[in-house]
Amino acid sequence: MGQSLTIALLAALTAVDHLGLGRPLPDEWITSVWNSIGSWPVFVLLIFVLPAVAPISEEILMRGFLFRGLQYSKVGAVGAVLISSLVWAALHIQYDILDIFYVFLGGVVLGGARLKTGSLYRTIAVHSIRSAAVIIAALLVRQLPS
Repeated sequence: MGQSLTIALLAALTAVDHLGLGRPLPDEWITSVWNSIGSWPVFVLLIFVLPAVAPISEEILMRGFLFRGLQYSKVGAVGAVLISSLVWAALHIQYDILDIFYVFLGGVVLGGARLKTGSLYRTIAVHSIRSAAVIIAALLVRQLPS
């Protein structure tokens, strides 16, 4: 699964969730985080943490360590994709059940990319792009901290 196709699939999931179902973009959790920002240093930290640190750490843990261990176990490659996606979704308890389901589907897409390419760098890049898009959406609809 090429990087462009992976990004397109994640964008399609986002479009279905936010445009097709009429759910807010950015979602409620991001909005609550955004509204709690009281200063520019916290704002700058958020801008770097969400699109960089979180995707790197999550991808190393989920599609690096966990995926790799499961891939060579009895569950095999497909089991590795599904189980690592399920664990990843379960870690996103800040979201409602529908958003957790979309996190799971996004995990399946990223797991498929990891399986096909063998590269953790691609999943990190795509995850970072998705997270940066959330920040951009928040910037477009919210005021900057004072």
